[in-house]
Amino acid sequence: MAVEPRDGPSHRGELLQRQLAGKQVCKRELVAEFGLPPEALGQPLVGMVSRLASQKGFDLIEEAAAALAEENLSLVVLGTGDARYENLLTEMARDYP
Repeated sequence: MAVEPRDGPSHRGELLQRQLAGKQVCKRELVAEFGLPPEALGQPLVGMVSRLASQKGFDLIEEAAAALAEENLSLVVLGTGDARYENLLTEMARDYP
Protein backbone atom coordinates (compact mmCIF):
# COMPACT_ATOMS: atom_id res chain seq x y z
CA MET A 1 0.00 0.00 0.00
CA ALA A 2 1.46 3.33 -1.02
CA VAL A 3 1.37 6.17 1.49
CA GLU A 4 0.44 9.53 0.05
CA PRO A 5 1.86 12.74 1.58
CA ARG A 6 -1.57 13.51 3.05
CA ASP A 7 -1.30 10.13 4.81
CA GLY A 8 1.85 11.19 6.65
CA PRO A 9 2.41 10.63 10.37
CA SER A 10 -0.55 12.79 11.43
CA HIS A 11 -2.97 10.82 9.22
CA ARG A 12 -1.69 7.25 9.59
CA GLY A 13 -3.77 6.56 12.69
CA GLU A 14 -6.93 7.57 10.87
CA LEU A 15 -5.96 5.46 7.85
CA LEU A 16 -5.33 2.44 10.07
CA GLN A 17 -8.69 2.88 11.78
CA ARG A 18 -10.48 2.94 8.41
CA GLN A 19 -8.65 -0.20 7.31
CA LEU A 20 -9.48 -2.06 10.52
CA ALA A 21 -13.13 -0.97 10.34
CA GLY A 22 -13.35 -2.32 6.80
CA LYS A 23 -11.85 -5.63 7.88
CA GLN A 24 -14.44 -5.94 10.64
CA VAL A 25 -17.27 -5.34 8.15
CA CYS A 26 -15.86 -8.06 5.87
CA LYS A 27 -15.41 -10.43 8.80
CA ARG A 28 -19.02 -9.91 9.97
CA GLU A 29 -20.27 -10.68 6.46
CA LEU A 30 -18.08 -13.78 6.17
CA VAL A 31 -19.19 -15.08 9.58
CA ALA A 32 -22.83 -14.58 8.59
CA GLU A 33 -22.38 -16.10 5.11
CA PHE A 34 -20.85 -19.30 6.49
CA GLY A 35 -23.17 -19.57 9.50
CA LEU A 36 -20.36 -19.34 12.03
CA PRO A 37 -21.33 -18.69 15.64
CA PRO A 38 -21.36 -15.05 16.81
CA GLU A 39 -18.32 -15.64 19.03
CA ALA A 40 -16.31 -16.17 15.82
CA LEU A 41 -16.22 -12.37 15.50
CA GLY A 42 -13.85 -12.20 18.47
CA GLN A 43 -11.59 -15.03 17.30
CA PRO A 44 -8.92 -15.27 14.64
CA LEU A 45 -10.36 -16.32 11.30
CA VAL A 46 -8.21 -18.23 8.81
CA GLY A 47 -9.44 -18.27 5.22
CA MET A 48 -8.04 -20.34 2.36
CA VAL A 49 -8.89 -20.55 -1.32
CA SER A 50 -6.98 -23.43 -2.83
CA ARG A 51 -6.95 -26.68 -4.69
CA LEU A 52 -7.21 -29.40 -2.04
CA ALA A 53 -3.98 -31.33 -2.55
CA SER A 54 -0.92 -32.34 -0.56
CA GLN A 55 1.17 -30.05 -2.78
CA LYS A 56 -0.82 -27.15 -1.35
CA GLY A 57 -0.16 -28.15 2.26
CA PHE A 58 -3.36 -29.99 3.07
CA ASP A 59 -1.32 -32.95 4.26
CA LEU A 60 -0.05 -30.60 6.98
CA ILE A 61 -3.59 -29.58 7.89
CA GLU A 62 -4.49 -33.27 8.07
CA GLU A 63 -1.61 -33.90 10.50
CA ALA A 64 -2.54 -30.87 12.61
CA ALA A 65 -6.34 -31.27 12.48
CA ALA A 66 -6.77 -32.23 16.15
CA ALA A 67 -4.46 -29.43 17.32
CA LEU A 68 -6.24 -26.91 15.08
CA ALA A 69 -9.58 -27.94 16.56
CA GLU A 70 -8.29 -27.08 20.03
CA GLU A 71 -7.35 -23.56 18.98
CA ASN A 72 -9.69 -20.64 19.51
CA LEU A 73 -10.13 -19.89 15.79
CA SER A 74 -12.39 -20.35 12.79
CA LEU A 75 -11.23 -21.96 9.56
CA VAL A 76 -13.00 -21.28 6.25
CA VAL A 77 -11.79 -23.18 3.18
CA LEU A 78 -13.00 -22.82 -0.40
CA GLY A 79 -11.75 -25.35 -2.89
CA THR A 80 -12.03 -28.74 -4.51
CA GLY A 81 -9.52 -31.46 -5.16
CA ASP A 82 -8.49 -34.73 -3.59
CA ALA A 83 -11.49 -36.50 -2.06
CA ARG A 84 -9.30 -37.33 0.93
CA TYR A 85 -9.00 -33.65 1.86
CA GLU A 86 -12.58 -32.81 0.96
CA ASN A 87 -13.67 -35.59 3.36
CA LEU A 88 -11.24 -34.38 6.02
CA LEU A 89 -12.64 -30.84 5.91
CA THR A 90 -16.22 -32.11 5.91
CA GLU A 91 -15.46 -34.25 8.97
CA MET A 92 -13.73 -31.35 10.71
CA ALA A 93 -16.75 -29.11 10.08
CA ARG A 94 -19.03 -31.78 11.49
CA ASP A 95 -16.88 -32.69 14.50
CA TYR A 96 -15.72 -29.16 15.38
CA PRO A 97 -18.55 -26.78 14.42
